[in-house]
Amino acid sequence: MKLFKFKKDELSIFLTLFGIKFKYTSQKKLNKLYNRKIYQLEHEVSRLTNGDRYIWQNRESITIEEIKKRIENRCYEILGYFPDLQNPKTFNEKINWLKLNNYNPIENLCADKATFKEYLKDKSLENCIVPNYGVYNCVEEIDFDKLPEQVVFKNTITGGAHGVIIIKNKSKTDIEKLKYDLNTLLLAINDTYASCLVPARKEIKQRLIAEKYLEQPDGQLFDYKIFCFNGEPKFIKLHNDRFSKEGLDVNYYDLDWKLVSLHDKFYRNSGKIFPKPENLDKMLEISRKIAADFPFVRVDLYDVNNNIYVGELTFNPGGGYEGFSYEEDLKAGELLDIENILPANPTGGGDF
Repeated sequence: MKLFKFKKDELSIFLTLFGIKFKYTSQKKLNKLYNRKIYQLEHEVSRLTNGDRYIWQNRESITIEEIKKRIENRCYEILGYFPDLQNPKTFNEKINWLKLNNYNPIENLCADKATFKEYLKDKSLENCIVPNYGVYNCVEEIDFDKLPEQVVFKNTITGGAHGVIIIKNKSKTDIEKLKYDLNTLLLAINDTYASCLVPARKEIKQRLIAEKYLEQPDGQLFDYKIFCFNGEPKFIKLHNDRFSKEGLDVNYYDLDWKLVSLHDKFYRNSGKIFPKPENLDKMLEISRKIAADFPFVRVDLYDVNNNIYVGELTFNPGGGYEGFSYEEDLKAGELLDIENILPANPTGGGDF
């Protein structure tokens, strides 16, 4: 038996000395983790019980002005400040201004995780497409027997982890429970129109898509999210450790792969400098090719076995409520120029 053992995790230090176990937990780290979990829970409860349910229930008659008011209230609820959508300055204010004023049919095409792959083909980016196994209007259309042992299901319009179900061992999966979970993904309350309040997204029909499961040789899957402003990549958000016990780790880097002073208050920010991806220049090249069509887009990429895949295109990071501090929000907002974008009602009228 070892006389001395030492290990630690995100919250605690564990020491075993002569068979006696000691544990020290950092109250500061514990409070930070607790606050992050409370943030996430509060926002989810708010999403399901307050304004978003109203939007969902009245989607056929809701007006642009009501959408605007709900966006303003959500910004206060989530970010802690009431936005100025007449003269936007912060990143989140400008993203929400674009929701209300910038209608681009190509953006609608690319917001759909199925149809955006046609856009990639038109951009000669066929090699960056994650292979499909099928696109389905409802659960009944899925032939589970024909799907591989590992598969990823997505709602074609819902963003974030809420719209994804990963199956690593189909043979060990309760298919009836999976059908229930997939059916839940298709509920109208989950679509981007209700949750992110993007008026133009009402035109997109929710569906399910089954894709190839991607994984790095080490079992990880780094998610590189490249923020592009007016056609140019400016910084990169890296998601990793999504399924670890410590929770998703989120860090921001500049184009030279140095940490920048941006943080997402809703997730763990370890500040760790992960190895610079060997294909970073190629990722930036792909992002520029896509970003040329939009005032803002976040290009979400994977680098697996030396192949670059575009997972999706994101036009409203965090739904338009990216978890920056106000000072960081202003700093990121300076990168987005909307001066030359002519305001235009997304629907051509006052109502949906």
